[in-house]
Amino acid sequence: MTLKAVLEKSDYEGLSETERGLYKEVDGKYALDITGVQIHPDVTGLQNNRDALLEEKKTQKERHEREMEELQNKLKARDEAERKIKEEGGHFKELYESERKARQEETEKLRRDKEDLMGKMDGAAIEQRAKDLAVKLGGPDYADGLLPHIKPRLKVAEIDGERAVRVADAAGNITSMTLDDLTTELKGCAHLKPLIRGPGSTGGGSGPANGGGGGSTTGDFDKYFDPASNDWNLTRQGQLYRSDREQYDKLKNKYGEK
Repeated sequence: MTLKAVLEKSDYEGLSETERGLYKEVDGKYALDITGVQIHPDVTGLQNNRDALLEEKKTQKERHEREMEELQNKLKARDEAERKIKEEGGHFKELYESERKARQEETEKLRRDKEDLMGKMDGAAIEQRAKDLAVKLGGPDYADGLLPHIKPRLKVAEIDGERAVRVADAAGNITSMTLDDLTTELKGCAHLKPLIRGPGSTGGGSGPANGGGGGSTTGDFDKYFDPASNDWNLTRQGQLYRSDREQYDKLKNKYGEK
């Protein structure tokens, strides 16, 4: 039996248990598990991209954990100083009151710093999950174009004492949806299809097709970004995104998101 280098999930499920053991899952597909051999350029590229994202996430987490530990140490040191001052009492009452006020101010500052740090950690978690999903759906070429549609759907909530990324609805309310559910929903959005990577795609895009064979100028794309125009077209926007990123950004800033 001839084994394919990369299988879709449906093909993989049709294999025997022995044959399945020859494959490993890579971003929703199954590739032959052969160490040191580049089986498929698309799979290798995605693996490298994912490894880089994971390393970046690990570095951010370690930095945030260090900062959180420093804040906790400051709080402990302040509490210990307050305990000692209370024990001494008497002649140190005036000093105690002065120190108490200073500690209250420091406590408030630490509280704000802690909230700010938590906000940064939540933002980093959302950013990382959004990037992972964008690369999974559109590959490296279209990930940036998908991020504005993914990030607003992700929120951080506390579950069993731990903060975790959850999926929200269009109004920003947290739902019971999983990331897999969100992936399925985005794949079904007609206006995102030009940015969704199809089976076997390497993530590359083709240039604009204009029927007569002539190339469009960037000015011709203005109407495709105008929400008030009947010619608004995400496919055309995607063509400009691939051919002229600077002009694409200018038109996006001019008309905003529809």
